[in-house]
Amino acid sequence: MAKQGITLPELKRALSSGPPALIYLVVGEEPFLRDAAVAVVTTGASLEVTHPVLADALVLTTVSGAARLEGSVPNVVAVNDGAQVDL
Repeated sequence: MAKQGITLPELKRALSSGPPALIYLVVGEEPFLRDAAVAVVTTGASLEVTHPVLADALVLTTVSGAARLEGSVPNVVAVNDGAQVDL
């Protein structure tokens, strides 16, 4: 059977090899990827981390944004280094 999705660790490994031209999230094996309908793209500078939607959202950010959000938001992926999120 063909692989149907990507896990969060696989996504993080893929993104760590360099910024992608485009990011495609296919139905994932992680429950929050299967069920989540929200993806947030942010540098993390002004994100309201107590917003309830973030409990189930996938947050795509920069390396420094991920460091700021670590421990405050459950599903954070660092897309690239720099001042802006390159997608």
